[in-house]
Parts: sequence; structure tokens; C-alpha cells
Amino acid sequence: PEVCAHAPRTCEILRKRPEIGNCKQAASGAGFLRMRPGGRLKPHFGNAPRLSVHLGLIIPDGEITMSVGYEVLRWEEGKVIAFDDTFIHQVVHNGVEPRYVMNLWMCHPCDPDGKDSGAPLPEYCHSAPR
Repeated sequence: PEVCAHAPRTCEILRKRPEIGNCKQAASGAGFLRMRPGGRLKPHFGNAPRLSVHLGLIIPDGEITMSVGYEVLRWEEGKVIAFDDTFIHQVVHNGVEPRYVMNLWMCHPCDPDGKDSGAPLPEYCHSAPR
């Protein structure tokens, strides 16, 4: 709610997105993430089947990366990185200025428990390896 005072249009748009608004997982939502130079986020993973979506807002030069599973990724301003939050991920910031990212957590599209009852799963979920 406090964030919405600073970004009311963003909050209004996100409230209308079914991926967030209709998600039954308590861990859905959005926020702005700042990481200062020298910052580290230890390896961790989410505790519910959800997707995490990062939109790069201010990404300074330098070694500022996120590892998801075995992939090392670097944010770009105005571009999105989406990943399954149940994969182990970590962040390293060896740059000289703060990094800012908007983070969205939403239900995993193949999780039948996270959706409104009766909503069908996308077709690609039926062919996913189990």
C-alpha cells in the first residue's frame, strides 16, 4: 500500500492482472527491489509454485548478476526476466551504484491449486515433463 502512493498507475494496472489478482497463493504480489553495491542475496528458492518476473528499472554497469539454476543472467533496463521461483537463485552486485528492479510474483500457470476453481490449465501444461 505505501508503494502504491509512489506508483499509483503501476499498482492500478497490476491489480487488474489475473496472474496476480486471481492467484490464490498468498505469496503473489509485486514490489520494488533495490540492491546496493557489494550486496549479495544468498542462494534460496520460493516455497510455492510461482513465477517471479523482474523488470530492470535502473541497472548500472558492473558485475550485477542473478544465477537461476545453472544460468547466470544480467538485467537490462526495460527488459523482463521470468523464472520459476522454485529453482535455486542468488544475486551478486559488484557494481558501484544501486540496482533497481520491479519484481512480480504470480501463480505458476501449470499449478491447478493456484487458480480459480474451474479455470482450465494452459495446453502446454499437459505435455510438461513430470
